[in-house]
Amino acid sequence: SQLVKKHLIDTFAIPETSIDVVYECAVATLKEPSNKRDKTPFVIGGSGTVHWRKGTDLFIQVALQLRALYPDYDVRFEWLGYISKKEQMIIDADIRKAGLQNIVSFTPQSDNPEKIFNQFDIFLMTSREDPFPLVCIEIGQLGKPIICFDGATGTQEVIADCGTVVPYLDTCAMAQAIASYIKDPEFYLLHSHNAVKTFSRFTPDIICPQLYRLLDA
Repeated sequence: SQLVKKHLIDTFAIPETSIDVVYECAVATLKEPSNKRDKTPFVIGGSGTVHWRKGTDLFIQVALQLRALYPDYDVRFEWLGYISKKEQMIIDADIRKAGLQNIVSFTPQSDNPEKIFNQFDIFLMTSREDPFPLVCIEIGQLGKPIICFDGATGTQEVIADCGTVVPYLDTCAMAQAIASYIKDPEFYLLHSHNAVKTFSRFTPDIICPQLYRLLDA
């Protein structure tokens, strides 16, 4: 991503002319992505190994903010990804102490993650740093708008019309961004439709030839 390129230039003084940016690629195999907005609850998804870098603690904080700001909203926060026993104890304690047992859940890794991703309405990317994660490509191809932090991920470079970028670590702004999709179904469906178009550009048949041309130069 351009974010990684900037880091290489600023931190390691690598000449800009020595760097080419080629985005990651992935393929969502589900043939019928779900973007129905006539169902409840509204599901806010997250994914990845439960770890500080992925911002799983921030995921819980956003849930707390959303409940405080919009207590009447019927929402669920669902995280999919590997979690160690130690992290499980910490996460469970946070959820219990915050009174979010009926709102937030963490599910271990799955053999069929796309089926779970397809039940999400939007994807909340709480990563503190993430170059251009594959999960966002898969989520985008399923028509899920993405919310992320400014300056934290290269994903923000491509979601101008299919997601929302909020100030870094501003969990309140993330909660408000979620609410904007719940309040305005047309806005949600527009970003959902745009996500499919945007992330269809990041498939192996399009990205791999770009890599080949660079390697063969």
